[in-house]
Amino acid sequence: MLLISKPLPLFFATVLLFVLTMSGIATEPSWPQWRGANRDGVSTESGWQASWPAEGPKRLWEAQVDRGMSSFAVVDGRVYTQGFRPGEKNEEGDITGIETVYCLDAQTGKEVWHYSYKMGLLPSHVAAANTPCVVEGRVYTMGDAADVHCLNAATGELIWSHNMAKEFGAVNVVYGYAASPLVSDGVVVVPLFTGKGQKPKGGGSYPVPGGGLIAFSAETGEVKWQNKDGASAWATLTIGMVDGKRTIVTYTGKLLLGIDPVSGATLWKDETVRGTGPWAVATIPVIVGDKIIVPTHVRGIYCVRVKDGKVETLWMREKSHWFENIAVWDGCVYAPSREAELDCIDLEMGKDLWHSRIGMPELKEGEKVDRPGDLGGREPVSHGGALMIADGKILMLNRNGFLVCAEVSAAEAKILSTAKILVDSGSGWHYHNTPTLCGGRIYMRNVKGQVVCLDVSGK
Repeated sequence: MLLISKPLPLFFATVLLFVLTMSGIATEPSWPQWRGANRDGVSTESGWQASWPAEGPKRLWEAQVDRGMSSFAVVDGRVYTQGFRPGEKNEEGDITGIETVYCLDAQTGKEVWHYSYKMGLLPSHVAAANTPCVVEGRVYTMGDAADVHCLNAATGELIWSHNMAKEFGAVNVVYGYAASPLVSDGVVVVPLFTGKGQKPKGGGSYPVPGGGLIAFSAETGEVKWQNKDGASAWATLTIGMVDGKRTIVTYTGKLLLGIDPVSGATLWKDETVRGTGPWAVATIPVIVGDKIIVPTHVRGIYCVRVKDGKVETLWMREKSHWFENIAVWDGCVYAPSREAELDCIDLEMGKDLWHSRIGMPELKEGEKVDRPGDLGGREPVSHGGALMIADGKILMLNRNGFLVCAEVSAAEAKILSTAKILVDSGSGWHYHNTPTLCGGRIYMRNVKGQVVCLDVSGK
């Protein structure tokens, strides 16, 4: 078998895909990065089995990887994820760490390859929260300690890497670097913090000075540009057409930024989109037509439009989750709220259409809903907003480890199925990993590293 170590240029890859499609040769479904092809938690998959028995869909396989909050990339019959394990103590008595990139066979769950490396900084207590990005035969990863790698997707062979602590002065931030890399327009873009830093021993001061973005050539790894206007170590970037230009969009907690992916220049910025604090936690803006939906920390969800370089707020809907990831489908915004509900919001007006405790047990007498930031209790989805949508049906992983499938519309939410799939991890951070639907299979994992593949093909 011929292995191509260098990726096909984008133009030729696109032409090849077109030829294969027109000739009737099937191409495998893919979910190449965090939150899918468009980074919005929306899958185009249809015809999958949304109703299943109490024990859940048929289990195709189960595997074990190192711990972490990483989700999955699924491309060409391979499943990619990341994990962390403690290393040795350094001279100061701090535990170092080892991160691993895994490639599993999508049919069997057997390991195809893994690539491990010593972390360039101290690990945080939520290490390996990043998800790989697979583009044109390469796997791009960022780790908890700001290590960036480019690997051959077929073999796991290292193509290039950066220890950003040694090379660019990256410092530890509390909870580590949790953003997943953005790979587009020939560059790999990740956050870089070079301020005072802090040891990431569980919690700490959130604001860290010196944040910005750095872009590497996807081909060679050389630095292409840096932007020092702001970044969040925990929030992933998105990209799309904004104001007539292809634009990287990032929300830092202090700023909503639009950046040129080729030059790294700031195209526009806005300081009015703000949460309750100057940070953005495990969130990503969603571009829908000429609108950008921006979930902020606890305060609420903004809908903005950019025209001629100016940002206009169309609506702001108060109330959002501690960690907020949303999905937009058929004119509705679906979002977990801090009041232990799933909310449906009208995309055009920002009006609440309904709230539901969908997928959660009924409250006991005297039991209260969760407080903002509460790590225990009852939430409709994971504290990390672990939900996606396909064919008008939401898949979400709730705090108690139940996979919930619900049919949603502007009128109502209807539970189709629930099942306890994963075991408890023995910590307060059980289920932050978003379930991934791809090719008639649901891929799931918990923080402890249990990976389960479910058959929902209906065959």
